[in-house]
Amino acid sequence: MPVIAAYLYRHGRRVREIAIEEQVSCPSDRSEFVWIGLSDPCSEEIETLQRLYGLHPLAVEDSLKDGQLPKADV
Repeated sequence: MPVIAAYLYRHGRRVREIAIEEQVSCPSDRSEFVWIGLSDPCSEEIETLQRLYGLHPLAVEDSLKDGQLPKADV
C-alpha cells in the first residue's frame, strides 16, 4: 500500500506513528483520530481500510473518484 504517513492524534497533537494494518479504536468524544495519507491507492487498498475502520460506503466511493469535493453534514 502506498502509505505516505499514518499517525494517531490526541487533542490535535501527533502522538505516534501507527502501522497501516493496526486498528486503533478512538474514544467517542473525538479527542483522538487516525490520519492516514496514501498516494494513488487502488480500490482494494481502500476497501481494506474500509473494513479496518468501518468507513462509510459513500465516503469510500467518493475517495475513488477524481474531482470529488469535500462534504460536510450539519
